[in-house]
Amino acid sequence: MVTAETSRRDQFVRATLLSWMDQGSGELSARGLAAIAGANASAIYYYFDDLEHLYEAAQRAAIAQASDWIAQRRDALLTELHTTDLPPTALGSLLAQLTDAWCEDARPLAFAWRECQLLAARNPRFAPLRAEWATLWRAFFAAICPRFGAAAATETSFLFFDGESLLHLMRWNRTIDRAALDESCATWGRWIGGSLPGDTPWRLHARARARTTLSGVAIPDGNGAAVAEAAATLLAARGLGAITHRAVAAQAGLTLGAVSHVCRRTDDLLRLAYAQIYLQLTGGAPDRLDAATPATPPTSDPTPAEARLLALDELILAVARGRAEPGLVGMLRYLRGTTSIHTVRERVRCSDAQSIALSAVLSSIGMGFWRTSPAHGDAEAYDGFLDHLFAPLSAG
Repeated sequence: MVTAETSRRDQFVRATLLSWMDQGSGELSARGLAAIAGANASAIYYYFDDLEHLYEAAQRAAIAQASDWIAQRRDALLTELHTTDLPPTALGSLLAQLTDAWCEDARPLAFAWRECQLLAARNPRFAPLRAEWATLWRAFFAAICPRFGAAAATETSFLFFDGESLLHLMRWNRTIDRAALDESCATWGRWIGGSLPGDTPWRLHARARARTTLSGVAIPDGNGAAVAEAAATLLAARGLGAITHRAVAAQAGLTLGAVSHVCRRTDDLLRLAYAQIYLQLTGGAPDRLDAATPATPPTSDPTPAEARLLALDELILAVARGRAEPGLVGMLRYLRGTTSIHTVRERVRCSDAQSIALSAVLSSIGMGFWRTSPAHGDAEAYDGFLDHLFAPLSAG
């Protein structure tokens, strides 16, 4: 039975889910959410006590909706394949369609999942919800991978989807993005089947275009550089809500007036923070951007390595939301992989074009590994994971 009280609660939950497509939790306010819900801000505290409880309720609603969405696709697929098994290459085609549908048709849910991952990285109370999201997707892959002769690749297929679907939230060019996604998923399908990738002309085209058409990221000199570094440090360690003019001034050792002179608005501080994080991750060379490396174990205060990886997620979501420099999309999606391409070349004999395709897949899997794997902080475990991951190609 729907009462006025449950209806009002649902309005706040829907407002939160819609807001996560445009802003992170650290930017949301009771006043802003209440305006979207058509209610008074005080009602949030009446129904939920505080914003964190509202975020928990919104996450539970998103998980329930995602469970239905995933189950419909799983059941339809299993019904279709109840008497037929397909090869691993067909799994690649399915993953491309699934990823695109998740990021486009279920976009509010896709953002909710990512927001939960960031919330859990900084607040243990959201860790069980993050685990529920992972359980949903792991169960999906556990059900379908055996139908493609890929039961052994269940976990790695989930990790690949985790990383690739995050990147696909960023929109650059619909034709290029969709075609490159098809190629990446086809590469994964061939990988688990023991074959090297075929031609990937769209990815190579996207890399070339990203190199020649996108402007670099610049940081102002003097106080601007200190403000950018301070804002990036706060964003990585504490999230979006930590970035205020006063906090940046304290972090940078500058006066409030000096910070305001560099950035008049909070949005200007955020854009400077995102640019600084990008430069920290790449050293100014886009090819250095890579997430296929193990993170250090999480602590109450994130280690530099973990903070950098959290910052990368913040940066990707900011670009996906249109909050950061649009030119970063091509760089983040297509100019990454120094670490992973070296790993590929150390383990597989292949052409330059094939190593680029494989390194893009490895980078996506690495993103999923550090974010969701129980052993993500163990360098030795990561080496063992790589041995398992490359076994099909080594055998082939």
